[in-house]
Amino acid sequence: MLLRAERATQATDPNGGRWTLRIALVPTQLRFWASTRLLRMRPWDRRQREAAGEAPDAVLRTELAHPSALVEKADEAAGLVGPVMLAFAVFAVAVLLAEVVLAVVLAVVIAAGRAAWGSWSCEIVGPDGRPRHDAFRSLSEARSHMAALADSIERGAEVRR
Repeated sequence: MLLRAERATQATDPNGGRWTLRIALVPTQLRFWASTRLLRMRPWDRRQREAAGEAPDAVLRTELAHPSALVEKADEAAGLVGPVMLAFAVFAVAVLLAEVVLAVVLAVVIAAGRAAWGSWSCEIVGPDGRPRHDAFRSLSEARSHMAALADSIERGAEVRR
């Protein structure tokens, strides 16, 4: 049964009675809840089973969840594993390529916009740890200011705060 231990232990008592011992992965109440909710057992089916004297959480041989039905369905679906995996891999590669193309296009557009109309800043952090930002209209202005400022700092010139 679904949600029970993978392996059951069979035991025989001195009187010849056979016992099945298993460690339940979840309590009985939760197994019943899972069989009715997760397997989508309809309430009238459950009532019919209870009226017929069957366990309401039993899996009948005609149901898909029965091991023999699962084996039959798995045999039918085994031929689809390869094509489905191939289709998934192709889809994943296509999505990856689309993301790369989109990222490159956005990066080019943003860089062009920043180069044409953006404002650039040169951040200057003094020995005391306080930052200062100087704004510039172009990247080349900010770079030249940074180079000139670095030269003046190396020469020992006073940097305005």
